[in-house]
Amino acid sequence: MGIMRLRNARLLDLDTGTASDPQDIWVQGNRISRRPIEDERQVIDLHGRIVMPGLWDVHVHAGQWALASRRLDLSGCESAAECVELTRQSLVEHAPDSPLIGVGYRDGMWQQPPSARLLDEVSEITPIALISGDLHAAWANTAALERFGFGGHPSGHLVETEAFELQTAVNNLPDLVLDEWVHGVLQAATRRGLVGVVDIERANNAVDWRRRFASERPPPMRIRASIWPEWLDAAIAEGLHTGMLLDDTGLLSVGPLKIITDGSMTARTAWCRDEYVDPLQGYPHGMLWMAPEELESVLYRARSAGLDCAVHGIGDAACAMVVAAFAETGARGTIEHAQFMRPGDIAALAQLDITASVQPAQMLDDRDSVDALWPGLSQHVFPLASMAAAGITLAFGSDAPCAPADPWLAIELSVTRITDAERGSWHPDERLTLSQALLCSTNGVRALVPGARADLIALDENPFEVEPERLRTFGAWLTMVDGRVVHSWEE
Repeated sequence: MGIMRLRNARLLDLDTGTASDPQDIWVQGNRISRRPIEDERQVIDLHGRIVMPGLWDVHVHAGQWALASRRLDLSGCESAAECVELTRQSLVEHAPDSPLIGVGYRDGMWQQPPSARLLDEVSEITPIALISGDLHAAWANTAALERFGFGGHPSGHLVETEAFELQTAVNNLPDLVLDEWVHGVLQAATRRGLVGVVDIERANNAVDWRRRFASERPPPMRIRASIWPEWLDAAIAEGLHTGMLLDDTGLLSVGPLKIITDGSMTARTAWCRDEYVDPLQGYPHGMLWMAPEELESVLYRARSAGLDCAVHGIGDAACAMVVAAFAETGARGTIEHAQFMRPGDIAALAQLDITASVQPAQMLDDRDSVDALWPGLSQHVFPLASMAAAGITLAFGSDAPCAPADPWLAIELSVTRITDAERGSWHPDERLTLSQALLCSTNGVRALVPGARADLIALDENPFEVEPERLRTFGAWLTMVDGRVVHSWEE
């Protein structure tokens, strides 16, 4: 059992923001100890740096996050024309027969809608497939539509089920290649202080993550692997239940059953009580993926199998349905996103032991779209302080690659709600305190008490002593997972 001493650590109190005088911490195996251990094998001097519990991202799509890191970034495009031009420039050194994949466009406020015709003007030979920033839409030229099974599509702009099917086709890589890319984004995330993620990728995650942990370079953090309905029968047959360890490292465990009930706001498919200002044809209120009785049936089944549920709800009508289904079935878990929550639904959620898994960094992309697509209702969007005041437990994620897997960005935006320097705070009454925001990011760990898991980070500065607008610049000087240093700037 390895023994390590961290010298001159200043322990941060997440409730008060105060840091202790420099002291030594011992790590024995994978646990914290404050008692001196004589036969220490390694000593790291932190020179008075701040030490606090490690950070979590409770909603990522690991495979798509890794893929997006290798693809054309369209997140800065403000129109279809900009996307087309950036795509045209990228073709200069691109092999004609190889598909060109882009990610990150958001068309909710574009004057000109995406179409296959626009991308055909770029190339009629090279398949071009562009994936939206929220993953709920995709845009392809005729060559890509024909190659990936959508020949004859009327517009070339696919939403929801069709978009997911196209993404499955273009994301088909050899396992070992994708595994290497996943390892890369996870290792980079340890530099931001992440010690664990909940992977919500639409994949056979129990199989994929077991393979990754059995490799020569296992993942550098804790992973909770979700289950999707396509693999639910197999999971139940194997006896999988939430929290169950999937291998002998102690780092890989079964996560929740992921269920989608509606779409997204920028795709105009989130299920809402009111009609959209400019709805998709045939879907004035967005798209509902399942009826209430179908959702309840799945929740009952998950509960009986010992599985928590992570239920996607973005529009206010969808969120209300999710809350009601949790109340009816007694299932446990999270409402994922909880983006548009009316006061009555917040009050109803507060009566349940259900966590709101939220993504504050998505305010960067969604602020203007909310005001345009849900006019007069933005006070109910990202209602973080209202949910916290009602007693609802909040947990922060990114939905990466939909937003950067950067916990400090989420923390900053939750306490400032300032999306750019030109404008003030967006609904400042919904800001959290820094203490609240940090506790939303540590997987429920409030302090590094003796006996706690040695999942911790060391920081150069106390986050309570800097301007809130500078929190996004934070990173970890050292990150430790299960008693093992996975990142350090020490030379």
